[in-house]
Amino acid sequence: MPETPRPATSGLAARARAAATQRRADAANTADLATWRDPRWVALAEQCADALARVLNTPRDQITVAPDRLRAYGGWTWPLLVVIEPDGSVFEFVAAYNDPGRLLALAPCPHCGQQVPYTAIGHLADLGELLDDRAGQVTQPEQRQQYLPLMHGDPGHDGDCPLARLA
Repeated sequence: MPETPRPATSGLAARARAAATQRRADAANTADLATWRDPRWVALAEQCADALARVLNTPRDQITVAPDRLRAYGGWTWPLLVVIEPDGSVFEFVAAYNDPGRLLALAPCPHCGQQVPYTAIGHLADLGELLDDRAGQVTQPEQRQQYLPLMHGDPGHDGDCPLARLA
């Protein structure tokens, strides 16, 4: 009598089930938004999370995905990607235009303190530069100016923030 195959606990099957569980968890609290009912949006949002995991060398299960309720282009909400480290540290990113190649780190605006796109993230060192800047370890004004173009006009600013307007 042939033996019934048992579910795999490692390898491809386990990774596939973990990915499915992660996708369901990402969508659990945002099912009310139309974007989660669009399979193309969900696929792109998951690709953005996968890309961020590769760039940061972070396990994918440490990244949650949700629609960013502030940022959108056309009818498409940008994915908000939140990395929660085992020590409780939280880092927020968005994928501009739902593009896995346009990952942006969010950080407090130097004027209004609201979370806004601060720098593009294409390499782990980009996040390191941002962290050094936020810690006051970057003192050259020309280096700090590189961040400002991403902030201008972002809807995350307070209404009276000078960076809330486009440059």
